[in-house]
Amino acid sequence: MTGRYLAKLPPIDIVPMGRVTRVPDWLGGGFSDTFDVRSFVIHHPGGPIVVDAGIGRGDALIDELYEPQTVDIGDALAACGVALEDIQALVLTHLHFDHCGQAGRISAPTFVQRAELEAARAPHYTVPEWIPDGDVRPVDGDFVIAAGVEVIATPGHTPGHQSVVVEADGGRAVIVGQACYRAHDFAAPEPVPDCDEDSMHVARSSIERLRALAPAEFFFSHDNQVLQME
Repeated sequence: MTGRYLAKLPPIDIVPMGRVTRVPDWLGGGFSDTFDVRSFVIHHPGGPIVVDAGIGRGDALIDELYEPQTVDIGDALAACGVALEDIQALVLTHLHFDHCGQAGRISAPTFVQRAELEAARAPHYTVPEWIPDGDVRPVDGDFVIAAGVEVIATPGHTPGHQSVVVEADGGRAVIVGQACYRAHDFAAPEPVPDCDEDSMHVARSSIERLRALAPAEFFFSHDNQVLQME
């Protein structure tokens, strides 16, 4: 882990980035008929760090399948007091369409697991045009991106899923991403991963790794609850 390099835990904003209003039947029963999409801002003393970039616009297939309501990332971050040009880093938990859609709007260094970049080459994995192609910095496993802020590999939901740990003398916060879909799935005696059957073992290992970081606050991409675990 990063160690306690920050004097206090920086504020973390949950950033509403829109809503998926239609879910295809073939996605399975783990989803509701609709779900919210969230990004996060870590108000780091060295400059804001953004985690995930919402849904993009203009892809006909995504519009047909999911009928998304999309929030402009510039407007969403401005509501948190953050300008796009002031961002010091963007972390993408993974490259599904609802997490990387507006990454191209951010010119800061973008951290993605190398395994995720490779997985995203597969057909129908994501919208290829929404994968950032600027200052992308592939990560292999765990990596410190700023004092007190580390990405950690949490594969399962996708081959290269990653989470973010923020650590300080004042405590610890963990942006789980979509390693678990809901807070209560994460906190359950037998946690419920958000993955297909073939990835269940590695996904459960990732969740146990995250749960071992307690005491901490845990944030989730598709659940507004901030989970406090001791």
